[in-house]
Amino acid sequence: MSKKLFNKVERENLSKRKYVTKISGKSITFAYEFKRLFIDQNMTGKTPKRSLRIMDSMSTLSG
Repeated sequence: MSKKLFNKVERENLSKRKYVTKISGKSITFAYEFKRLFIDQNMTGKTPKRSLRIMDSMSTLSG
């Protein structure tokens, strides 16, 4: 686990994202839809980093 703490500006920016349901200074909770998409991407052989980039671009395009 990372020891990254999110500052106020980061929390505000992250809270606007489609797949973030809850955020605190220490953690992010993602929506079930995000988790499902992430697992599906992983099962097709994509790396976690690649999956996150794909889903980020999907959320940017859709909302």
